[in-house]
Amino acid sequence: GVDPKRVDVEVAENVLTVKGERKTKTNNENSYVSEFGQGSFTRSFRLPNNIDAEKVVANFEHGMLELRLPLVEAAKPRRITVTSAA
Repeated sequence: GVDPKRVDVEVAENVLTVKGERKTKTNNENSYVSEFGQGSFTRSFRLPNNIDAEKVVANFEHGMLELRLPLVEAAKPRRITVTSAA
């Protein structure tokens, strides 16, 4: 498996990058085949412009990395008061 301490998540210029290192457990007599190798890994994903990169949250639980990518709040119309110089 992957130790959560060995996983890094970064957002830069609308690209989310997940890096980590997977170590295999010591020899296990009950294991015949391993479909996941050991070593480092990197995955990058281009994010749409409407993702709020400052509010991205990563949670690692039960061997699963969950990333929450909230949308940017749409700008709301704002009434501007017109004043008179006189």
